[in-house]
Amino acid sequence: MIRHTKNRLTLLFSIAVFGINLLILLVSYYYLHQSILQGLKQALSKDGQNELVEYYNEHSLAEFAQVDEDEVMRIYDSSGSLIVQTVNSQNFNFSPNPVLLRAAFLGQSNFESLEVEGVLHLVLYIPISQAHAGLIAEPILQLSQYEENFRFLVMISLPAVIFLSYLISSWLVNLAMRPITLAFRYQENFSSNVTHELHSPLTSLKGNLEVGLRRERSIEEYQDILHLGLLESNRIITLLQDLQLIASSNFTPLSLQCEEVDLSAMITEVVADFEVLIQEKRIVLVQHCPKNLLGELDEVLIHRVLLNVMSNAVKYTPEGGKIQIWGARQGKGITLIFSNTAQPLKEEEVEHLFDPFFRGSNVGGAKGKGLGLNIARYIIFSHGGKMEASYTQPQEFTLRMQIPLR
Repeated sequence: MIRHTKNRLTLLFSIAVFGINLLILLVSYYYLHQSILQGLKQALSKDGQNELVEYYNEHSLAEFAQVDEDEVMRIYDSSGSLIVQTVNSQNFNFSPNPVLLRAAFLGQSNFESLEVEGVLHLVLYIPISQAHAGLIAEPILQLSQYEENFRFLVMISLPAVIFLSYLISSWLVNLAMRPITLAFRYQENFSSNVTHELHSPLTSLKGNLEVGLRRERSIEEYQDILHLGLLESNRIITLLQDLQLIASSNFTPLSLQCEEVDLSAMITEVVADFEVLIQEKRIVLVQHCPKNLLGELDEVLIHRVLLNVMSNAVKYTPEGGKIQIWGARQGKGITLIFSNTAQPLKEEEVEHLFDPFFRGSNVGGAKGKGLGLNIARYIIFSHGGKMEASYTQPQEFTLRMQIPLR
């Protein structure tokens, strides 16, 4: 669907961009034509008129007929009859425009462009005296040559214009569709992962119920079956709550209920919840957090962040490993750093640690859904902060959080 939409938009954009380029070429062609034509008119009006008037004033009509000039020069009387013309004008088969000729006798100079014997000419009608009007015609080969060259350039550049239009259109469409594509892929992957994660607890719940209905059982057996069903139901409810939280994590921040929170006391409380597991795995815990590390935060959500982060640290720290917690106020925010001994992880996997449902190759037999870090980062982001993960040493994983005080 996305690919079809992209192809369709690319085609529409290509047509639009090509149309714009074609319009620019047409405007350029018109501007070139008018600029050259205007320059020729000015030259003919100035030089040609001066020469014709000069010949008329300084020579008799008989002498005028002996003048040999490149331009065609003719003199007409008020009736529109040809009186005299220069030598090279005799082969110029042309009948003057009676309207423009009449205007010349009224003192108005005018131009017209016309083709004579396959050659484009620029013709000027000018007043000479009360009894005569003049006509000057000059072939405008320069204009024709420039226009021909321009058309040739357009023709050879047309494939490049079409190809460039396609490239620009493709780039614009990809740029415009990138957020939509990411959102579509996110929802597609999200739906697939949700189906996968819900399948196991629902299958287990269904299996327990089927087993319980196969024969009569004692009260204790029914209680065990109901207990297992309740555990699976709670697992599904917890998963759905997590899924509801991250469903819009790529689009909008959470609505917060902020109050003054002591992060130092909250970290101590969360660490106490994992004290038994820490002792069982003989993990060394080092905590450096000053007292009264206060900030205006959503207490419930921040507690969930610390719970998720600490749960991951304890879960993935091998026996005899070490967990370090460091917190301090820096500038207008609070920095928290959780680091723990961990199995090596591929560099490209670190970039995906915050993706929902992602679990690295070093998880071993540890259970989990791959949602904890995604939810934690989303909550920190909603507070205006940021969370980053890195391997500071080959076997030490570090999670750094920066949270604004307000």
